[in-house]
Formats: sequence, structure tokens, C-alpha cells
Amino acid sequence: MDQTDEELLAEYRRGSPTAFEELVRRHTQGVYNFVLRLSGDTEGANDLTQETFIKAWRGLAGFKEGARFAPWLFTIARNV
Repeated sequence: MDQTDEELLAEYRRGSPTAFEELVRRHTQGVYNFVLRLSGDTEGANDLTQETFIKAWRGLAGFKEGARFAPWLFTIARNV
């Protein structure tokens, strides 16, 4: 059975670096498509996608327990 995003986050917080890698793998295409629709620029969308995940990784300490990861991630993408 696949883990939920929130379970992966909990695993990451317990010290598993591969858990965040799985979140990135799982959400890269969706974030890319989202920022591509907003920007209309394929090359820029790659950069924005990368920046989104960097900001998300840096902001994990402020991610509230019990919140859903995907809406939080896409809010970061919109703001990037």
C-alpha cells in the first residue's frame, strides 16, 4: 500500500531523506503543469517547479501537523 503524503512527511521528519524524494517524485509533474498554465513558459516552468520544491523543503519546519501537503505545496507554487 502506498503511503499518503502526510505519512511520507512524518517519515521525513523522523529522519528518512528518501521520504521527501518520494514527495518530489510524486508531485513534480502536477506542479510543473500548474506553473506552466500560470506562466505559459516551458523553460520558466522547469525553474519555477524546482524553486517550488526548494521553498517547500526549506519551509517544512513550519508545515502544520495534520495539514494536507498538496494544497500547501500548490500554494507555494502559486506564490513562486
